[in-house]
Formats: sequence, C-alpha cells, structure tokens
Amino acid sequence: QLMEAEATLDVKTSMLRSSNAELRHAGLCGQVVEFLGGTAVAEADLHITPVPYHTDCTPRVSALRNVLFASLSETVSVGLLTEERERTQEPFLKRVLKQLSGDEVLHARVGWVYLGLTYGELSPSERDDLRAYIPVALTSLQDAMHGAMPLGAEIPEEILQDALLLGVSHSPFARVLFAATMDEVIVPQLDQFDLGAHKAWQRLRPSAA
Repeated sequence: QLMEAEATLDVKTSMLRSSNAELRHAGLCGQVVEFLGGTAVAEADLHITPVPYHTDCTPRVSALRNVLFASLSETVSVGLLTEERERTQEPFLKRVLKQLSGDEVLHARVGWVYLGLTYGELSPSERDDLRAYIPVALTSLQDAMHGAMPLGAEIPEEILQDALLLGVSHSPFARVLFAATMDEVIVPQLDQFDLGAHKAWQRLRPSAA
C-alpha cells in the first residue's frame, strides 16, 4: 500500500525494518520463556489477516490510516515497556525490555513522520477522509488495549509483587497508563493536524479506566 501511495523510500524501508524487528521480538520472547524455566514451543495459527484496504478513500489516505494506526499502538507500547523496564530488577529481563522499548520507539515514529510528510499534500477531501477515520481508530485502539489488559482476576499480593519485579504488566495500572498516554501524547499530536482527536477521545474517555 505504501508503494501504491508513492510513499518515499525512507518510509518504506522503515516499515520493512519494523516488520523484521517484530520477528526478532518473537525470538526474544522465546528466550524469556526459556530463561524462566519454560519451553519456548507453542502451537499457533500462522494465518495472516490482510492489512485493511480502505476502499472509501484514496490509496494515499488508505496507507496513511494503516501506518498511523500501527504507530498509535506502538506509542502506547513505548509507555508500557518503559514503565515495565524501570521497575524490573532481573538484569536479563531488563535488557530484553530495553531492546523492545528501543525498537518500539522507531516503530511509533514511522507513522508520526509519515503523517507529517503527507498531511500538507492531502487535498481537502483526503483530509476529511483521514479525520473521519480517527474515531474508528481510537475506538479500535482502546478495544485492543483493553482486551490485552483484562480486569477481574485477583492475583495474590505476594505473587503480584514478584511478578512486577519481573516486568509483568498489571492490568489496572496498564489501563491507567494507556489513558495517560492518550491524554498526554497521542491526542495532542493528532490534533496538531486538526484531526478532531480530542473530541473523539472525550467520547471514549469515561470508559478508558
């Protein structure tokens, strides 16, 4: 889609680099499982869901929507991984989290940079199409993040404290951090481009905790 949208070479190569990093992250996860005494083998569905192709807009806006959504997710990941790394006391796990968070910074930057490079070239109708996508993107982002941060399971305090020192993300706090990232980073950056993010987020915000 980036090729069809005639994105610059640096954007396309950054996206390729990001995809390669995700494969490396899978290897790192396996190393963590082995380090903690498990076996890094799992059955998984390897079917790949195609990246959405937005037929209601131009190829340029379609690509921008997808790259931007990926960066919104990775921006949240940067905040979560930074917090996990800061409280992790096990040196090996701390190094893994440092590497992951460093990669996620690059992944997050791709979409923000592409938005900055592209927005000024968009026609008024393309800007309207991008603006119309923001409520959908923010809703999908919150649903995905909350799905990964389930509430309701009571963890014994002694187990929880040990887990936190190993970098485990505790869902109630992770949800608070997600909302703070939206408030302080994502929404202000989107609204630099007059995308109506503040209004869209305020409709979701009561359910963000």
